[in-house]
Amino acid sequence: KALAVYAQGEVKKIVLSRAMDVELDAPIAYDTVLADLLRRNAHGYTFAVPCWAEGNQAEPAAVMLGASPELLVRREGTRVFINPLAGSIPRHADPQEDQARKNGLAISEKDLREHSYVVNDIVRILREHCSTLDVPPGPSVIGTDALWHLSTFIAGELKDPAMTALDLACKLHPTPAICGFPTAQAFGHIQALEPFDREYFAGLVGWQRECGD
Repeated sequence: KALAVYAQGEVKKIVLSRAMDVELDAPIAYDTVLADLLRRNAHGYTFAVPCWAEGNQAEPAAVMLGASPELLVRREGTRVFINPLAGSIPRHADPQEDQARKNGLAISEKDLREHSYVVNDIVRILREHCSTLDVPPGPSVIGTDALWHLSTFIAGELKDPAMTALDLACKLHPTPAICGFPTAQAFGHIQALEPFDREYFAGLVGWQRECGD
């Protein structure tokens, strides 16, 4: 159905997902899993966030664990930093093949095109809220343990010093990296095509100081 939507020419990118429920025979040892994620993702953003059910329960109903290499927003005073990733390829155990995959990703027409959708849309939004922007002419390739990613690191100066990290994050989310392009049309198709509610999945997670950083 998504391919049929593409053929109509209304959208250029739709990021579809699938959900998987796994039933275990014992409770998850969250501390152990978190420590493993931190070890495997030393340069990424790893989190363990309590999720409360509706009502005033004393204990959280669950814990949301995850690790992402992607930075949606960091604010330091009036400076903001954004690092979108789009376009990926699995790493390989053989060093030569791994390097070949990295080199191939850097020149992949398909991945560069999809990456440009994400960066261009983020820059469009940032221009409304930033007096200056530093945007590299093209992406670089960064690696995690599992994947190579196309990455663009963007820096800007906020027009309004009262705008917080969360304020800007809500302007940017969802980016075409997790939704599609154009975002509004892609989001509508995702709601029609996916047979489940994403809920927390593909949301944003982080922390903010009282000053808005």
